Amino acid sequence: MGDVLSQSQIDALLSAAQAGTLDEEVSEEKKTKKYDFHTPKKFTKDRLRLISGVYENYARLIASHLTSMMRMDIEVELLAVEEQRYYEFNNALMEEDVLAFVDFEFADYDEMMDPVLIQMSIPIIHGFVDRMLGGSGDSDPASDSNTITDVEMAVYENLTSKIAPVMNDVWDTYVDVDFKFMRMEVNPRLVQAMGMEEIVVIVALSVRINEIYGQMNVCLPSEMLDFIFKKIEENASLLNRRKENQTEDEKESIMAQIEESDLPIVARLSPQSILLDDLFRMRPGDIVNLAIPVDSECLIDVGGQQWFLGKMGTFKGNKAVVIDAVVDHEDIADR
Repeated sequence: MGDVLSQSQIDALLSAAQAGTLDEEVSEEKKTKKYDFHTPKKFTKDRLRLISGVYENYARLIASHLTSMMRMDIEVELLAVEEQRYYEFNNALMEEDVLAFVDFEFADYDEMMDPVLIQMSIPIIHGFVDRMLGGSGDSDPASDSNTITDVEMAVYENLTSKIAPVMNDVWDTYVDVDFKFMRMEVNPRLVQAMGMEEIVVIVALSVRINEIYGQMNVCLPSEMLDFIFKKIEENASLLNRRKENQTEDEKESIMAQIEESDLPIVARLSPQSILLDDLFRMRPGDIVNLAIPVDSECLIDVGGQQWFLGKMGTFKGNKAVVIDAVVDHEDIADR
């Protein structure tokens, strides 16, 4: 919702209009913006961005629901997500507006919280009601009033009871919550749904039915959002711990499989060249002169890979290899 002008700002605009300096005053007003350092913003940009993503999905889902219900093309788009004080939202409401109260319950939280509030432009309500009663969904601005009759209220309640629970689906990725339509309130400025100084997040959605354009505002109480963000952080922390435990289990499983694997070990002396004719003439028992000392180093292959340097010898009457060092590929290439 747009910023609400205070009485002093309204008086200043009227005075500027009478003096003929309205443009200068307006441009000067745009250059400065008041910031209340005593009450800084509660929600970070990242959290507001998350809410925007959630309600972009909500806009798509209710557009699909409304299109199916009305049997005509309905467009719903996200306009903005803004943090405000509740009194700012309340002051922007008109006496003719209708406020829908939506209750919600968390699976693991029993205490009562402030409700979610939904407000829709009167022309949009008239368009939906006209369509649901068999009309074309068009609204004549010359004949439409800003009031809603009892019959129109009953039809609008039925519509809101269908689109409010759609929020279950968009929040389901983050938390288990159940939204339920409670009641309607007329003249909402006289209804104190929550404390005037309470922090709320206003989600503004644009709605189009035929050639009628309007706005739908969803007021989210900070208490609800605080609980949701807390659950998101807890779930993220739990997921990280599970990943760490899973990684350790995987390491242990891999090491257990490796430990049970059979790997051939081969000790190789330095390579020598011989004539092909000598190779053909070799017989069992022949001695091959490698022309290297008995205590020379040899390469030890494990599973076909060169891993160690050692010396050949005997141990309890069996041929054996003593490992002296671990070698890398550069050392082996130099050899």
